[in-house]
Amino acid sequence: MPDTALIAGYPEDLNYSKKEKEMYEAEGKIMVPQQERITYEIDTMPGQSGAPILVELEPDRWFAIGVHNNGGDLNAGCYFSERILKYIIENIGLLLGIPKIVEFTGKPSKKQSPSKNESKI
Repeated sequence: MPDTALIAGYPEDLNYSKKEKEMYEAEGKIMVPQQERITYEIDTMPGQSGAPILVELEPDRWFAIGVHNNGGDLNAGCYFSERILKYIIENIGLLLGIPKIVEFTGKPSKKQSPSKNESKI
C-alpha cells in the first residue's frame, strides 16, 4: 500500500459563505490500517466526513480504500477491509433488487479483456 493518501471533500471553513461549494483536496501520510480503522496525517475539517480516502496505486489511477469519519486530534476513517467490502457489495445488491452480485472467477491478464472472464450470478 502507498504511504500517502488523498482526501477530497467540501471543508466547512473554506466553503462557509460561498453559494457554490468547491471541492478541496489534501494529501498526507497514512498509517498501516489497524483492523477496520486507518489513521493519517491529513488536515481535515468539519464537512469532510464521508469523503473517500484515496490512494494512487498506478499513475493517474486512484482507488478508494476507506471513508473519512473522524477529524481533530486524530484524523481517521473506516478502512475497507475484506469484511466491509463484502458487506457493501452484498447490500448494494439488495438495494438495487439484484438477488446476488456477479462474481468473477479467474484473474484477467493484460492480454485478456475483462469481458472474457467467466462470471456467475
